[in-house]
Amino acid sequence: MAELLLDSLEIKGYRCFEHLTIEKLGRVNLIVGKNNVGKTALLEALWILINKGKVIHDILKSRDEDQNDGVIRVSQLANRSSEVSDFLIGNQDSIYYYQRTPNKNLPFRDGEPNSDSSEYSLGKGILIETNGMTVSSIKECWENIELTTVEDNVNDSMKLILPSLIRIRLRDFKNGNGSIITKIPFVQIKDFDKPLPLRSFGDGLNRLFGILLALVNCKGGILLIDEIENGFHYSILHDVWKLIFKTAKDLNVQVFATTHSKDCIEAFTQAAIDDDESEGMLIRLERNKDDKIIAKTIEEERLADAINYGAEVR
Repeated sequence: MAELLLDSLEIKGYRCFEHLTIEKLGRVNLIVGKNNVGKTALLEALWILINKGKVIHDILKSRDEDQNDGVIRVSQLANRSSEVSDFLIGNQDSIYYYQRTPNKNLPFRDGEPNSDSSEYSLGKGILIETNGMTVSSIKECWENIELTTVEDNVNDSMKLILPSLIRIRLRDFKNGNGSIITKIPFVQIKDFDKPLPLRSFGDGLNRLFGILLALVNCKGGILLIDEIENGFHYSILHDVWKLIFKTAKDLNVQVFATTHSKDCIEAFTQAAIDDDESEGMLIRLERNKDDKIIAKTIEEERLADAINYGAEVR
């Protein structure tokens, strides 16, 4: 079995994390915890590490943290309880380090922050946020697999939710003037002549399509999924996780996902147990008595016992 791209993680001084260490990671990692313990911030930190800091602008803008004067101040990402504005993300093999310039009044403008990053390669990376993949991301990912056997695999996997599906294709989407704006996915189903927009089949099918596209485009890399349960009925979560475990193993993808759902955790646990070679890891973020956020890791065997005895794992 291929080695993991990240076998451990340390986050120091980033957002709500004063000093977070996760000593062991799995191939498929599910991050849980109460509100305001940093589940999304953990995905953000990984996204920064994967992209060597080049996505910091996008993160700040997506959270409405860019300033009215048009200046992006990276120091806003630093832990507010700390006296310093440096932050570090990584492990002994791969590190992203942000350090403010000596002049503390000098904001970060366009360009790279003053950082000291070791040379490393984490492969490809894709982030799926809570509202799913953008139209442009779907188009790009689809074009990478179109007319290949991978396209057939995605179509077959989509039948998990829609058994009557024949195939999916991206078709031109035009404005009122007839100009092509982009491409959107359409579905051909049995006993129906006219292709239908994928979005007409509900959130679950769209969510699965985005996850599948991201997985096959992340071969040898890392996939991040925020609130993975969004759009899925609890009854299919087990099959969704089985698909993720198998695809991640086959394509050497390391997955990090967050959830609030106990049904999702139970489905994750069962799928991990069903797969003899799985490397499932549940990461629970919580606050200790000093109000510092810490991580507790639970491998699938212990997690099954915790759920059976009614222990709180969310």
